[in-house]
Parts: sequence; structure tokens; C-alpha cells
Amino acid sequence: MTKRIRTYEDLMEEKARLKELIAAQRNLLSKDIDVIKAEIQPVRKIISTIGKFTSREGKFGALTLAAETGIDVLLRRFFLSKSGFFTRLIVPFLVKNFSSYVIADNKDKILDKLFALFGQHRENGKAHHEETPSTPPGNMNMESTEEED
Repeated sequence: MTKRIRTYEDLMEEKARLKELIAAQRNLLSKDIDVIKAEIQPVRKIISTIGKFTSREGKFGALTLAAETGIDVLLRRFFLSKSGFFTRLIVPFLVKNFSSYVIADNKDKILDKLFALFGQHRENGKAHHEETPSTPPGNMNMESTEEED
């Protein structure tokens, strides 16, 4: 308090001054929080990455299953074949966990590449053949099969 309040006008002036002081302190506090967030951002990224190695993405689909099988074959049988028991147990576990997040983040790109590899394309998440058949599937030459009987 800078001066004594003697009148109602003095009270209103002090109230306005305190509101301005609160607004300035809130602004300063907000800026301090932004600085702290920026300073701890690298630590948050490290913790997030460690979390991806120690846990899996919740969805287990065909892509994740295929990746886990490939990881087992490549790591355990080829790259870590002469490693110790503990290494052969832990490294594939960590790689599988991390790969589940990579697959979940890039699922659409991976599926598009797989379908392109087999000559199909995807529209709205569904596979479609690039070539259309010349006759519809329901209209196969029924008359010629009846004549043969």
C-alpha cells in the first residue's frame, strides 16, 4: 500500500492499482512458465522416447505382428546369435516396443507402400484393384455352363 485510504475515491484507485499489479504478475508468471517449459522440453522428449522403449502401442495389428516376427528372426537369430542370454532377451523386447510406436505413427504410409507393391491402391482406408475386370463377377457365362450339362 502506497498511501493511506481516506475516501471512497482513494479506495477505487487502490483497487485499480491492485488489479493492474495482479495482471502484470500473471503476465510475468505466464512468461516464466513458458521459459521453464522450453528449458525442460529436451528432458520431456528423452522421457517420451524412453517410454516408447519400455511400453507398447495399445493396438496389435497385422503390421505389428509382422514387424515383431521380423525383429525376432533378424535380431535373435542373426545379429545377436553370439550374444549373451540377457542381451538376446532385452534388445528384441526394446526394439519391438519402439517399432510398435513407429508403425502406429506411420501405418497409412506403410499400408500404401504394401498395396502399391501388390498392384493395388487404397481409397479411404480400403484396398481397390487398379485394373477393373471386363465382366462383373455375378454375370459369368451362365448359359454356356447350362448347355454343357
